[in-house]
Parts: sequence; C-alpha cells; structure tokens
Amino acid sequence: MAFTATDPIKMIFAVILPPLGVFFEVGFKGHFWLNIILTWISHSTSASTALRL
Repeated sequence: MAFTATDPIKMIFAVILPPLGVFFEVGFKGHFWLNIILTWISHSTSASTALRL
C-alpha cells in the first residue's frame, strides 16, 4: 500500500478517536462498527475502574 498525502491525517484521527480513523479508511462497513463496539467496551471498563479508585 502506497503512502498518500492523507495518511498523516488518518493517523492523527486514529490516535485521537479510533472510530473516526477507521471511518476515513473504510467508511460505514463492518470494521467501523466493530471499532465502535471495541472502543465503547474499552472506555467503559477503564472509566469504571477509574471511578472505583
């Protein structure tokens, strides 16, 4: 896969908000929705741990 001019922007979004980075790469396909679910699971578990402490 060749490196394009928009790749740095996609990388920044992938770090800041992973579902947005996936959306820019594949659109509203299965990978996007899987990423939404995994991001929500990760956020909910880390938030609950932080609240418990």
